[in-house]
Amino acid sequence: MNSWETEWFERRSQITPNNTAIVDKQTGVSWTYRQVHDRVERLAAAMQHWGIIKGDRVALLAPNGLCYIELLFACSRVGAILVPLNWRLSTLELTYILEDCSYRIVFYSEELEALVADVHLDRRICLQSESYLEACACDQTAIVDQTREARDPLLMIYTGGTTGKPKGVVLSHRSIYANAANTIISWGLTEKDITITFLPMFHTGGINALSLPVLLAGGCVIVEREFEAVGAVHLLESSRCTVVLMVPTMYHLLIQTKSFSESAFSHMRAFISGGALAHLRSMMHLRLKSYRSKKVTG
Repeated sequence: MNSWETEWFERRSQITPNNTAIVDKQTGVSWTYRQVHDRVERLAAAMQHWGIIKGDRVALLAPNGLCYIELLFACSRVGAILVPLNWRLSTLELTYILEDCSYRIVFYSEELEALVADVHLDRRICLQSESYLEACACDQTAIVDQTREARDPLLMIYTGGTTGKPKGVVLSHRSIYANAANTIISWGLTEKDITITFLPMFHTGGINALSLPVLLAGGCVIVEREFEAVGAVHLLESSRCTVVLMVPTMYHLLIQTKSFSESAFSHMRAFISGGALAHLRSMMHLRLKSYRSKKVTG
């Protein structure tokens, strides 16, 4: 039986259809929840036309962008499993992962054409191709897989393989929804929240830790392809960002800039840190808190 765990994006799109859901920083293009939902429906219908069925692995090789969100929820509609790929890996590493996950089709960004060509994929579709763009724009609706269950897999993210070959970690509809719901509770997220996703969306930190929770809450996710400290400070300020997740190395670079010391971050509620030892995370929080206090009282 379908439920909030398998249909939450569709339901969120009905609740706040006109709220801005995604903003692509590189192009400046934004999409409302209704617009993203419509793209998802059309893409899901196209995927069914391309022969994608429940259980199929759909790989994605691309920098941060709307494609991660629309492909994830299109896979959800047809019962497929999204496998985001680390585009920083070597040809050999990517070949292993694609063989291991038994991919059915690979969607890729044209800027990674050379890498894709080296991997020798059997079936691939460029995100900038006419077929993909038409799929997202045509007037068609997906036939939703009525056998979807909350325990069915939706996302497979590969580990770094530091002690061996990478392993695909399978996340179900339920686990993704539960993580998003608990993150909303933990940080008090609402539809007024705005976040910027600097972390790569092929990693759980980029897509699962804050992007999906903010979308479940009805907020806005700005996707950025690259991190540069001074530019990040300006973007946090100009976008009126309220909550952001970065790793300590990024915070180290951030607080060393003159822009950081001159910025008030008047809309920011929380700087969230992850990916380091507990004492380092605490140190970063204290330094950021100190800067915030000086801005408020100074």
